[in-house]
Amino acid sequence: MCLSSASRGLLTLAATLFIWPLSLLCADGPNDNQPGTVRPVPPPGIELSHEVRQELLAGVERQRNRLLELAHPNLTPSEIRKREHCEVLSRGVRMTVATNMFYRDDEVAAAHELMKLGTERLEKLEAGASELELLGAILPAGESVLPMPLPVVGGYRSRIDDSVQPYGLVLPSGWRPDSHEPMRLDVWLHGRGEKLSEVA
Repeated sequence: MCLSSASRGLLTLAATLFIWPLSLLCADGPNDNQPGTVRPVPPPGIELSHEVRQELLAGVERQRNRLLELAHPNLTPSEIRKREHCEVLSRGVRMTVATNMFYRDDEVAAAHELMKLGTERLEKLEAGASELELLGAILPAGESVLPMPLPVVGGYRSRIDDSVQPYGLVLPSGWRPDSHEPMRLDVWLHGRGEKLSEVA
């Protein structure tokens, strides 16, 4: 069916006149524009004790300083990627503390685990580990292929704002580092949401 421009204009006007009153019924109205009554997004999280907050931030600073110590002007692309895999963990903790996005006690425990993993990765980086070793994408002792899927978390530098962002891979069972066969590889990029942080 082909409508004339006049008919299309009338349909647009009718739709606008019908939808506009509905939008007034569904919107929050004037309260939507008052800072004191607008629901904050993300909502405030649980209050961290001063000690826990300071411990996490001190760990972030230690890891940042260690990365600076390991920097040199002629980093290869592989070295840059390995540094991003280290930096992404402490950045996630720093952002979650700064935005008060801890909503459960197990998320605080997860932040401590990320700091521990970040320290382990920095030690591997210093020892000259490969990118796969740094990510923990290594075969269990005595195995020639992965016996079960293995999730790993890495980091990459955003071309939009130059920040280091997290991503996840799930290496499939049957994977091995030297394989050239096509295999399923799951990638996740969950970002942040109302109660979803880099730590959650």
